[in-house]
Amino acid sequence: MTNYTTIFISFFVTTFFFFIEAIIHYNIGKYGKLAFKLPSYKHSIKIIYTIIIFSLLSCCVTHYIKIAIDQTIISLNSNTQNKFH
Repeated sequence: MTNYTTIFISFFVTTFFFFIEAIIHYNIGKYGKLAFKLPSYKHSIKIIYTIIIFSLLSCCVTHYIKIAIDQTIISLNSNTQNKFH
C-alpha cells in the first residue's frame, strides 16, 4: 500500500471511532449515562468538524513519525554495515 492510501484509511477509521467515542461522551455529559443518542444537527456538525481536524492532525503526525523512524533505522543499518565491512 502507498503512504497516501495508508493515511487515507487511517484518517477515516480514526474519524469513525472518534465519532462513536464522542457521541458516547456527549451522552454521558448530557444524560449521565452510557448511551448512543445522537445530538442535534448543530451539535453533531461541531463534533464532526472537531473530530476531522484532530483525526487529520493525528494521521499527519503519525505519518511523519513513521518517516523519521524509517530514516533512523536505515541510517543505523548503514552505519552498522560500514563498521563491519
